[in-house]
Amino acid sequence: MAGRAGVLPILRVPREEFIAERWAYEPGEHVTVLAPTGNGKTTLMYQLLDATATERVPAVSLVMKPRDSTAVQFTKRAGFRRVAAWPPPPSPWHPRRQRGYTLWPRHRLRDPLATLDHQEAVFREALLDSYARGRRIVFADELYSLDNELGLRDELVCIWTKGRSMECGLWGASQKPSHVPLWPIRRPPICS
Repeated sequence: MAGRAGVLPILRVPREEFIAERWAYEPGEHVTVLAPTGNGKTTLMYQLLDATATERVPAVSLVMKPRDSTAVQFTKRAGFRRVAAWPPPPSPWHPRRQRGYTLWPRHRLRDPLATLDHQEAVFREALLDSYARGRRIVFADELYSLDNELGLRDELVCIWTKGRSMECGLWGASQKPSHVPLWPIRRPPICS
């Protein structure tokens, strides 16, 4: 496929072939998918997580929505442990290390502001713990909401700019591409 001068041609590969034959991940690499609502961002990221997460490099999927059938199906299919708090409490049903967690804080549907405050605290703890421990993948679905609704910009930027050396990869999906590349240049992150 020939491209215009200075423009690389786009190689189109079926998703299954890409995941099975071309996808390669090293701990600490970052992945971002940008697309409009309903275009399969979350589904693609979950397929990549399923192919990548191991007990040695576990994943944490941050779920903000009160209902998310895609997250429910993935959690069951991939065998991730669903938890509402971080760090995950010990469980007699899950005594060994997990290859992944779906972190889904409880919603207070009649008090959305309390839900946002609770999500902010839980997700902040998971982000900072993942950065500190390293060798983890954090899937931050709805990057725009985590930044603008929950105020977790500094924690996300910390992983984005320094996570590679900690082997902590930030995987994100967003409908708002204008905010993603600006994070690293706005102001210094709070992590050290």
